[in-house]
Amino acid sequence: MQPKKIIFLMPSIKIGGGNRALISLIKKFNKEGYESTLYYTESSDRTFQLPSGIKLISTKPTKNNLLGKLKAFIALIKSLKNEKENTLLIVSDPILCIFKFYYSHLRVIRFVQGDDKNLFSENAYGNPIYNLAYKFLFSLSRLYKYEHIFFNSKFSRSVFFSSFNKQQLENFEIIHPPVFKHNIYLQEKEPELKFINVSNSHPRKGLDLFIKIATSSYFSDCSFTVISQDKLSLPDNISQISPISDHEYFNELHKNSFFISTSSFEGFGLPPLEAMSLGLVLLALPNEGILTYCDENNAIFFKQDNLSNLRDEINLMFYNNKYSLYSQNSMKTSINYSEDAFQDNFFRSATNFEHQ
Repeated sequence: MQPKKIIFLMPSIKIGGGNRALISLIKKFNKEGYESTLYYTESSDRTFQLPSGIKLISTKPTKNNLLGKLKAFIALIKSLKNEKENTLLIVSDPILCIFKFYYSHLRVIRFVQGDDKNLFSENAYGNPIYNLAYKFLFSLSRLYKYEHIFFNSKFSRSVFFSSFNKQQLENFEIIHPPVFKHNIYLQEKEPELKFINVSNSHPRKGLDLFIKIATSSYFSDCSFTVISQDKLSLPDNISQISPISDHEYFNELHKNSFFISTSSFEGFGLPPLEAMSLGLVLLALPNEGILTYCDENNAIFFKQDNLSNLRDEINLMFYNNKYSLYSQNSMKTSINYSEDAFQDNFFRSATNFEHQ
């Protein structure tokens, strides 16, 4: 009997929420007896540890710029031509999906994890020519034939189908990403004015707003930390942590009482939910991703132009002893997003199509 085969196509394996979800799926398919192959481009950034027993095929950019990365992507995609026809392939990255005509002989499942259409908007690489060309090619990629398309949130699905007939949106399944397991013992603790954020250099992540909060006179008595794998330019009162493992990542989150989410948009928003699983209280701009799992019962929403009101809300939580209630609601929310459920839901849906 021929072994069941699965291919994963990723732009890199550097640390990030979208990559974490795909690597979790690789582990699931391995566990279910699939022969797995991972195609990716090599990166100098800190990367995830890969599960054993998978076949690895990679390319390396000759230059660390957009053109160099694009050439590496194309070389990687062309190497897929040697894969057996009708093998199942899972891909999430929108740029790699643009070149699906290179691997049209495979049965492709596209997993959309964000606002892919606006990938280059406000990006360092996002000059008008790049942005216009990308959006045109992205629009074409939506017309390709896929085995199926899964989405990580209603927001991702809605943005993907913008300008399309939306009458059949419900036919495209939403599979929320999970909070990954940690071994931290949780107990009720006294809240402190300690704030943390997970960010990078992309403008949509809102690092400038986080810095504005940290340097505001309203928060001069507070402690601030940012978790990032990028080299960031930060004021002296913000500490940067670049975790080398999941254990260190969750430990750093757990040292704080509040998670500040400053992203202007997210497909889902995994770091805030991971912080909530540790009992941190979420302070957030109300982007569409966070509204998937947050409301006024488990998060404090704020406006970026009203920091005095944000500080007032925090003070009230201390004075009225409401921190504990929000913290408990945070943990209750996170329970609904387990890794086992994510893996099982994706695997069931993917293999149902595989055997049709």
